[in-house]
Amino acid sequence: MSSTLFLTVSFLALTSTVRSTPLPQSTANPGLPDKASICAVTYDDPAQAWVQSGASHFLDNWLLTNGETNWVNRMDQMTTNGGKQGTSNLNCVDFAAGNCPYPTSGICEKFTPPSLYHVRNAISTAYNMFKGLHEALQNVVIKEILNVDTIVADFGPPKEGDAILGALNAALGIGAGLTAAVPEISGPLSVLSSAFGMLASTGAEPIDPTIPIEQQLAAAFDASESSLQAVSRLVFGGDGDTSKLPGTGGTGPNGENSNIAKFFANGKFLVKVSEKGAVDALITPVVENGARMLRQRLVSTALKSQGYYVFVDQDRTQDDCNGITGSRWIENQCFTIEHFRLSASSPQGIRGTTKVISKDIVLKFDDPNAGYNINVEQFYRNADACQNAHPGFDGNIDPNGIPTDGSYPQCFFNIPVVKAKATPCLADNLGALPGNLEFSEGACEVPMDCPGHPRDCI
Repeated sequence: MSSTLFLTVSFLALTSTVRSTPLPQSTANPGLPDKASICAVTYDDPAQAWVQSGASHFLDNWLLTNGETNWVNRMDQMTTNGGKQGTSNLNCVDFAAGNCPYPTSGICEKFTPPSLYHVRNAISTAYNMFKGLHEALQNVVIKEILNVDTIVADFGPPKEGDAILGALNAALGIGAGLTAAVPEISGPLSVLSSAFGMLASTGAEPIDPTIPIEQQLAAAFDASESSLQAVSRLVFGGDGDTSKLPGTGGTGPNGENSNIAKFFANGKFLVKVSEKGAVDALITPVVENGARMLRQRLVSTALKSQGYYVFVDQDRTQDDCNGITGSRWIENQCFTIEHFRLSASSPQGIRGTTKVISKDIVLKFDDPNAGYNINVEQFYRNADACQNAHPGFDGNIDPNGIPTDGSYPQCFFNIPVVKAKATPCLADNLGALPGNLEFSEGACEVPMDCPGHPRDCI
């Protein structure tokens, strides 16, 4: 399958008639104030500005009349110099050869109609956000933040395989949510965060989980960069099924019917910037926060790959729990990270036993000097919710269920969770436990005459 988007609806679906004649300016924005009033609109309230400037009506009307195919370039052709120019070098589709500048400040009234000036501002900001994200994913700083060698040294090698792409895009989605606290970019970042679900739904080549994690990450970054380019072509060129874009369900907030107009609705890309460098400054924290989140996910995957699991010992008291390094008492249950170890066969009891993770390892979770900054209770809660939703131990990140508020998506930490009294060998779902946890029928032999508490038999 192609490494572009999963959006495979035929290009023939875009059947709107394409016009080659100039747009009649007298009907472009009926009922709007004069040019000076339109051009005086500021972006203090982007949603209001999008409507008051006539940008919402103009864009929706133009797209419904003229179609979405190569719409940015054709709009420029049909409106520049009253539509007499006939050509355009505007290219807001490609990252490498793109030419999608902000309109020159102070010439709003020369646009035909002036509402287009505000549309062009939104187009340039959206394009530069996509391009900035694409470039940031290639930045060496991201590799420094991930510091994969340290993860391997501290926790062992993670084995993600195809899941690494979903993990990367979920991490970027969390990064977008964390950064969206900055008011002027909360709108566009919420859209980018939703778009990451699309990025994870690509048909990229399978990623081999047995290759070094650095190579797995490189493949995931490459796939995401390609997907970003594909999304850009979808947004600015109508190249695919635009109904898959975030925010395109139903009618838009101001009555928009075109999918692309709904994508731009509420002026979410009317940000107070006028150059690419300013946009890059907004995007960089998103990717850096995303890299830190991905680092946390890789810790969980590394532990899972080494046979660790979360054990909820229903026999432990709160006092017992509090005495275990790395444990958390959550909703009257003791959560720990443990590893099953086989022991010499004994006629008195179980052949294996569960051991709590070394404190030297688990203390790295929230040690500021280690740089992982994992909230241990959130780690346990996320893993537990994942297990409850996927009792077959097959839970993973849903690319279409990434929150926009910076919180973890379900199954971000999808390490197995085992619940039982005293030993995982008494878990109700013992037969479903992953094979790498070392549980087996032989390892969990319990004598028939063993009293109720297996600890008495060990």
